[in-house]
Amino acid sequence: MLVALLVPNDLWHEQAVTLWEAIKAAGHTGLYFDCVVAESVSAAVRRLHEKGRADKVEALLDRLDEQAPKEIVTWILSDAPRLYPGALELIRSSSGAMNFNDALIANETCFALARSETSRPSPVSTTILTHSPGCAVWLSRRM
Repeated sequence: MLVALLVPNDLWHEQAVTLWEAIKAAGHTGLYFDCVVAESVSAAVRRLHEKGRADKVEALLDRLDEQAPKEIVTWILSDAPRLYPGALELIRSSSGAMNFNDALIANETCFALARSETSRPSPVSTTILTHSPGCAVWLSRRM
């Protein structure tokens, strides 16, 4: 249902909005597990990227912030709240080329590299991490 709420031209968007409005009218709120948010974001941005509509990724992530802000997500993965904003920024800066799990891994790799004073990033991690402004700055100082 979350993908349908986030994507205005989704086949199920109208039904999802109707259901969501009924849920709210009955006095209930949404329950968003981090893994559901991650998979929904990945599916939605992948669709946009594959259709050549990368310019719509930012608006989709803005709708996500409205529908399921970080503060109301139920976090199952203990480090996810810390890594979540950076993962969304990587998705945003890559115009949807990175899915949520790849962005989460890249973001954690950046943090791990930043914590290690002796690490030198591999060419593969350097390529991935340069999508993130914070990681790019850190990498340029370390290389």
